[in-house]
Amino acid sequence: MYDPDIMAAMSGQLDHQTAGDRIALKAAVQKQIFDNETGAVLDVRRAVLITVTPPADRGRAVMEVFDAERWDGVAEHFTTVCRDKGIALEVIDGRQVYAENAGEAGR
Repeated sequence: MYDPDIMAAMSGQLDHQTAGDRIALKAAVQKQIFDNETGAVLDVRRAVLITVTPPADRGRAVMEVFDAERWDGVAEHFTTVCRDKGIALEVIDGRQVYAENAGEAGR
C-alpha cells in the first residue's frame, strides 16, 4: 500500500520519527474512528494518540486516541498523574506532526 509519509521519509523530505508518528496516528484513528468519550469523529490532524506504559510488574501498555479538544482538557492532569505514579506516557499530537514544515528533513 502506498503511503505518502513513507515515500517522503524514503526520499529524505520527512524525518523518520515524524513519518512513524504520522503512520501510527493514522492507523489508530482508522481503527477507533470516534472519540470514546465525546463521540466526535476523529480527524488525524486534530487527534492525539497516547500510549500509557506502566512499570512491567503493574500491567501492560494501553493506547487511546483523543479528540484534541478533549485531550487539551485533561492533558495537564493526566501527565501529572502518570509522572507521579511512574507511568511512561507517550503523546503523538496530530496538530504537531501535521503542522506546516513538521518533520522536514534537515531542520
